[in-house]
Amino acid sequence: MFAEVRPTRPPAITPARIAETRQVFEEALACTVADRSVFLLQRCVHDAALLRDVVSLLEADARVRDAAFFEEVIGAAVRELRSTDAAALDHPVLE
Repeated sequence: MFAEVRPTRPPAITPARIAETRQVFEEALACTVADRSVFLLQRCVHDAALLRDVVSLLEADARVRDAAFFEEVIGAAVRELRSTDAAALDHPVLE
């Protein structure tokens, strides 16, 4: 009837596998966001574990970039508020 579907083991974590994952990740980062999905599907068509690992890295990278952006924006706003408050109060800001 139906072929038996057996779970596959993830590939061993070897230096070659790490290098391949890093290469695909870096190539994906170089793609525009619009082209990234197509690139990943073509590049990882026969390797679901590689696709999963690279997508995980891309998601982590996006979180770090978002956090850094918000930290920069909030930091600038805080510095602006401190300088405005200090000038209005005519005394030094306590750090």
